[in-house]
Amino acid sequence: SKRSSFDKITERNKMSVWIVLFIAYSIIIALGIGII
Repeated sequence: SKRSSFDKITERNKMSVWIVLFIAYSIIIALGIGII
């Protein structure tokens, strides 16, 4: 059962990483276009 809980944690971490990357990418795009 340790393995399955670890897999759940890694999946959650992957999602949070993708969200952070998406936010950072959006900020970079906005800066490049000159909105900010």
